[in-house]
Amino acid sequence: MRILVVSDTHGDLRSLIKAVDAQRKAEIIVHCGDGEEQQRFLKDNYKDKMIVAVRGNCD
Repeated sequence: MRILVVSDTHGDLRSLIKAVDAQRKAEIIVHCGDGEEQQRFLKDNYKDKMIVAVRGNCD
């Protein structure tokens, strides 16, 4: 099982997409920090992956 962990993307969807696309084999994406926009984006655009989100800057 491959897990991709990203954090503190601060609304930079271009970098988030680049990170996810570079790790296509990841089955789970863990997004730590920041707001709901990036988490919603991941859930809407990567439906074949399990998305785990940690909200806020306490990660």
